[in-house]
Amino acid sequence: MLVKILCRAKELALKGVELFATPALQYFLYHTITADNFEREPACLQQFCLLDDYDIMGAVKVWTQHEDKVLSLLCKWLINRNLFKCILSNEAFDETAVSLLQQQVRQQWGIEGRELDYFVFTGTASLRAYNVADEKINILFKDGTVKDISSIDNALVSHTLAIPVKKFYICHPKI
Repeated sequence: MLVKILCRAKELALKGVELFATPALQYFLYHTITADNFEREPACLQQFCLLDDYDIMGAVKVWTQHEDKVLSLLCKWLINRNLFKCILSNEAFDETAVSLLQQQVRQQWGIEGRELDYFVFTGTASLRAYNVADEKINILFKDGTVKDISSIDNALVSHTLAIPVKKFYICHPKI
């Protein structure tokens, strides 16, 4: 939800809509940031270092009263802990499920068109608990020996920790 809020705020800011923000947050809302200018412009890194949770949540709290329906609704829900429902699946969600949820959002809150993407969205998440190539987890045994976790013959600690797990998700308001 927070990502969707910041995306909406950025979209509005780039259209010239005035938004409450601390100077650090305002810098990122009203400027187009790329990897190149992040590295080349000292001001960009300086502003990033000044940005923290208080900048974001203070703005979100103020934006609950913004005239933009999408921004204010998302912010109100986040502040009031009325969080999106997220459903995980081993398979991708089909367009029918997305369309049905979008229709319900349209009917209940009057959200239309491209703005529905802020309220109903899908994606993937993956997790690999342990990457043998990148990291080593050493276990110290009582006899003083140290072994890498991947070399231990134990049912609880197995090579399956290194296999990435991919899940599909769909997020939407609780209807």
